[in-house]
Amino acid sequence: MACRILASNECATRGGAPRVQKHIRIDGYDVNVGDRTDKMGTGAGLLIRSRGDIGIVTLWMLLLFAVHVEADLVLAEVFIETEAGEQHRFMLEVADTEDERESGLMFREELPADGGMLFQYEEEKLVYMWMKDTPLSLDMVFVRADGQIVHIVPRAEPLSLEPISSRRSALAVIELVGGTCERLNIHAGDRVRHAIFEQADAATSDSSALR
Repeated sequence: MACRILASNECATRGGAPRVQKHIRIDGYDVNVGDRTDKMGTGAGLLIRSRGDIGIVTLWMLLLFAVHVEADLVLAEVFIETEAGEQHRFMLEVADTEDERESGLMFREELPADGGMLFQYEEEKLVYMWMKDTPLSLDMVFVRADGQIVHIVPRAEPLSLEPISSRRSALAVIELVGGTCERLNIHAGDRVRHAIFEQADAATSDSSALR
């Protein structure tokens, strides 16, 4: 039985926010994760409704994609502004829970050129990442609360278990297709534009004003 995660540009709308629809190909079936699913018996398998077809996934295959495929991840529009004045737009999946951050981009075989993932944390801290079970080479961009890029690790080695440090405190990490930062001339010191950085920066300013 073959299972492959497929990249998708489609998204569903829930409460006005764009959300990712994951697609998995299992023995020729295109399955939408997030469609209605029914457990069978004691969990020996899972009945999945795809487009006109029903496939039975055995327990080991269920474990493979149930753990590593996140349905309904929010898509966020993120801009990176370079020192040269260029602005680059990305549509990133947002991982803002512990489970989503742990799964990350594991087992992904492809990403769109403007795709990737935004790992959001509750506060600035020293962040460590790794490439466990990640077959894609990725650029890791570490961003502090005011949106400034503090460190970039280009083309992280696929499947490596070596820890990758932010070196400085960061509020978020952006993972992009390997080579993107070099191609677009993105460097430490450049600015990331997204609501989480604006909110964090405003909260820091308010706190400083009260001192």
